[in-house]
Amino acid sequence: MKTSRLLLLLILFSSLPWTLQAELAPQGTAQPKSTTASENVVTAVFTFENNKPPRGGIFFAVDGSDTNITEEVVDQVAKEFDQPIYVISPNANILFKNSDDMDHNIYARGQSEGATGFDIGLISPKGKSELKLDWKVGTFERLGCKIHPKMRAYVASVPNNMNLPMPFKQEGLKGEYKLNVAADTTEIGLELLRYEPIKQPLKKGESVTVDLIKKGVKKGSVTLSRS
Repeated sequence: MKTSRLLLLLILFSSLPWTLQAELAPQGTAQPKSTTASENVVTAVFTFENNKPPRGGIFFAVDGSDTNITEEVVDQVAKEFDQPIYVISPNANILFKNSDDMDHNIYARGQSEGATGFDIGLISPKGKSELKLDWKVGTFERLGCKIHPKMRAYVASVPNNMNLPMPFKQEGLKGEYKLNVAADTTEIGLELLRYEPIKQPLKKGESVTVDLIKKGVKKGSVTLSRS
C-alpha cells in the first residue's frame, strides 16, 4: 500500500511544471543549470573626434565561464562577403564558401599583430575551402579577394562566445553597444581597427572612461559601464 502511494506521488510530482518542481525539491538537490552565461550587461558608449570612426571593431569578455568559438563560415554573394566581421577563437576552423556565380580568391595579408597571412586560392561557384587559424586573442585582420579588390571584411579572434562585432557607420560621432557577460567575468576587451587594443578590469556597478588611441594620438573615448 505504501509503495502504491509513493509511486502515485512520484507520478504527480513529475507532471508539475519544472519551475514548481524546483520550488518543491528538497534543499541541496541539484537543479538544471541555464546554458546562458550572460548574467551582467556591459555598455560601451563611443565618442570619436573629427567624425572619423573606425570601420569596425569587436567588443568582448576577456575571461569568464563560456565556451570558445571552434568554427566560423565565411560566404560570398554578389561580390560581397555575407558579414562585415567574422569571429573566431584560437585554433578555430573557418569554412570559406562561394555562393556567388563567379570565382573568388580570398586572402589575408597578416598585417595585424598575432595574425598569419594566407591565400586559399581560387574557389569556383558553389565551391568550398577550409582553413584552421591559430590567431592569438586580440587579432583583428582584414579579408580581401584578389579578383574583386573592393570586397572587404574582417576576422576577429576572441577567447569565447561573449562578444559583439561592431560595424561602425561613417556618419555620427557616437555609438552605444551592449554586451552580455558572465558574472565571473573580470575584464572587458575592445579591438578597433588600427587602434591600440583595450583590456579594462570592470566590476559590477563600475563605470570608467578610456581614451581611444591611434598611432599614439587620442582619437576619441569610450565609457564602459557594468550593470
